[in-house]
Amino acid sequence: MDILVVNCGSSSIKMDIVDSETGLRTLKLRVSRIGTDGCTIVLRNSAFPYPNTPYSELLRAALNLVDRPFRAIGHRVVHGGDRFSAPVRITPTVLN
Repeated sequence: MDILVVNCGSSSIKMDIVDSETGLRTLKLRVSRIGTDGCTIVLRNSAFPYPNTPYSELLRAALNLVDRPFRAIGHRVVHGGDRFSAPVRITPTVLN
């Protein structure tokens, strides 16, 4: 099963598709320099310019460039505050 792994940062978006059985990355997409004239989406060896594009539009464009199906999505959330110092599944309790 292919899993889309997403990491949305303040000035970048990283997306990988990972084969859950082998752990191998089968697709790599990067959006960098969000909010600047130099913003680009890089997929494989191709770079697509998106100068001064709003974050939501970049996320939509990046997802449209993902050219294969996936069965699950994982999103990396970095800031766990003072309560979470290790990976946890996001549940209603964790959100509260």
